[in-house]
Amino acid sequence: MKIIDYFKDERQEHWRSQIAQYEWRAAKFLAQLLAEGSFHSTLGQGTLYLLVEGETLVSFLTLAERDCIDVPEYTPWIGFVHTAPEYRGHRYVGKLIDHAVSMAGQQGAQQVYLCTDHVGLYEKYGFTYLENRVSIYGEDSRVYVRKPDFRIAELTEAMLPQVFAYEQQLSAEEPGYYHWTETEDYQQKVQASFHDQRFANALTLVAVTEDGRIVGRIDASLIPTHFDGSMKCYLDWICVLKSWRHRGVAQTLMAALRRELNARGIDTLVGLIAANEEAQRFYRSMQGAMIRDEGIWIDC
Repeated sequence: MKIIDYFKDERQEHWRSQIAQYEWRAAKFLAQLLAEGSFHSTLGQGTLYLLVEGETLVSFLTLAERDCIDVPEYTPWIGFVHTAPEYRGHRYVGKLIDHAVSMAGQQGAQQVYLCTDHVGLYEKYGFTYLENRVSIYGEDSRVYVRKPDFRIAELTEAMLPQVFAYEQQLSAEEPGYYHWTETEDYQQKVQASFHDQRFANALTLVAVTEDGRIVGRIDASLIPTHFDGSMKCYLDWICVLKSWRHRGVAQTLMAALRRELNARGIDTLVGLIAANEEAQRFYRSMQGAMIRDEGIWIDC
């Protein structure tokens, strides 16, 4: 399964037809907004995320500026949450919710809101009941709120103590695999490499929790080509603490890196694909990824 952005996918009509087939009134309304091209004029800035398996739509939700509660200071909203009946009971929608909340945090949101008449459902996905409000349809609705679990930031020297703690935890979680922290001069080498001119074109992004802990990291090298001096990007490393995996951290780090490279006019990310199956599944889930000859090419 993979998560895609409806507005960035070429098969919009295919996904829209699957949304429209559900009897749920809100799904039909969403399909109508998409067909008419009025999604953004109605809901404001935002998008529609889809969890898909091949050509089948498993679950979907919106992350948008507005929803059915008219409180301007409450934004953004998760809405139109739906899972196909045959896929229910596996908490697949949790993957989408985590992804949407992570993306909202990456865009600067301090909180994400959701309105519903369900009690005891969204608490399972990290939401906290806030208050009751009357919707634009005149219905009494429960408003829930959730804070992003982490934010993405570019690594700075001030963060190096958190880097040390993060890498020590990597070593503790998977002994023998991350062994470089065992050397006596480990911290001095990391400190020196941060200032080394060879790393002037390095780009490192980290996932940081609200209390300042680093839970994930992605490293890339920007290298000029021999032909015209244009920059190529090579993926050096991506790793998330074992205790934080399957919460959208790696996907959010990769998405942030791709946006940064795109802003710099770099259209391809190149790297070696790891031997373990979990890493291979992750890279194959990336939209625009090609894997061949033990290497990976990802469109930015």
